[in-house]
Amino acid sequence: MNASSLLIEIFLEELPFSAIKKEIKNIKSKFEKLLNENNIKADMEFFWTPRRLILLSKNFPHTQESKVLEYFGPPLNIAYDKDNNPSGATTSFLKRLNIDINDLQTSTKNGKECLYYKTIIDGKKSVDLLEKIIIDFLENLSFGKSMQWGSVESSFIRPIRNIFVLFDDEFIELKNIEKKYKFSQTTFIYPHRSKNSKEINSIDRYFKFLESNGVIYSQERRKERILERIKDIENEKNIKVEIDSTLLDE
Repeated sequence: MNASSLLIEIFLEELPFSAIKKEIKNIKSKFEKLLNENNIKADMEFFWTPRRLILLSKNFPHTQESKVLEYFGPPLNIAYDKDNNPSGATTSFLKRLNIDINDLQTSTKNGKECLYYKTIIDGKKSVDLLEKIIIDFLENLSFGKSMQWGSVESSFIRPIRNIFVLFDDEFIELKNIEKKYKFSQTTFIYPHRSKNSKEINSIDRYFKFLESNGVIYSQERRKERILERIKDIENEKNIKVEIDSTLLDE
């Protein structure tokens, strides 16, 4: 199955750490759960800053996996009457599946030979499923507190200003989400309030633009950076700094 890279940036007003600290560890798994429910298998990475939630996959499939559906009908000893015509049970089985008797095979279930039907449903294009997945994802997030803004009927932890999606470096429009959360979707990315935005058309350029404008998008890298600086202070001042783990997380 062909695969490409997927980037999703949910750009918001500043997130209060006190409200998101419990849910932040669940965000990646909640998105992956929705992918599994849609028969999409992909490895996801999750990054967050005070103004953005970032989901990244480097092996996102072009189509969802095909479904194999199996149905077992009545056992052969009751599937046909004495004249070898389909019994009422067989007729009901065919009607329920909307198939012809010639479509049937036989297979063993619980030690009995039964009528059997198998069909394969080809997977849909992943890009056609993305908007619904993102809507479900936003609605499944639970921060304990939420707010409404402007004329938006839906609520979220903070106002959503943009949702930027690139699939195989192609910008994906999200008209339903745009309408639901009342924002104008754009290909322009904002690093900080004091910095100018820039139109981005590739995932590689997205991350380079953030880095070149002082955005450390990886929460783990930010943590490492703080600890590195503390270590520098310890060495410079010949002191020992007691780390407050709660404050460090914040």
